[in-house]
Amino acid sequence: MFLCVFIKQSETRAALARVFCCAPDYVACAHCVCIAGASSVRVQCPEVDGNEKLIGQMLEVKVASLSDTVGEFKERLSTVLGLAANKMKLARDGVGFLRDEFSLAHYNVDPNTVLQLGTKERARGKKN
Repeated sequence: MFLCVFIKQSETRAALARVFCCAPDYVACAHCVCIAGASSVRVQCPEVDGNEKLIGQMLEVKVASLSDTVGEFKERLSTVLGLAANKMKLARDGVGFLRDEFSLAHYNVDPNTVLQLGTKERARGKKN
């Protein structure tokens, strides 16, 4: 037996609805996207001069669950890219920047979603 919860993206786009499925065995039916269980997330990296690991590539990163927080996901990315998690910012079209304390599922991230990776730069002093 499945317990499905429908969440509308917006009032103007009532036709677009996301379905999350909570089955006892985390087995998703054909029309559901399950937030528990292993999944993958796609990340578009920027092209940064002087960094051989950020060359504008598309990464597909495996996650244990979409209930992982954005902060946990950034820690996983940091092992792949060699860039500290606190120097990363992730964005999604229509949402903006993702906050570390919320889960990937909170932002309706699924395997078809592409997250944009950006880097945080330190402020530089004024030049005279």
